[in-house]
Amino acid sequence: MVMVCKVLEPHGLIRAEVDKAADPTSPFIAAGRLCFNSLEYFQNCFFARAGEFASDMLNYTDIPPQIQISEIVK
Repeated sequence: MVMVCKVLEPHGLIRAEVDKAADPTSPFIAAGRLCFNSLEYFQNCFFARAGEFASDMLNYTDIPPQIQISEIVK
């Protein structure tokens, strides 16, 4: 996540969070959340570097990532 933030902050990343599962029976061990001002900011910078992020992730886990794009509704 440190590398992801370093790469994406100049391109509109406004916040990053990581949730670690508290329940060992959870189907997910963690969730990362990247917040941008718009979907366009995210699409323009994240997918251009996704290969780099995926390569680095292999240093930490062999679990394939799942990406969900959401909108925060207040």
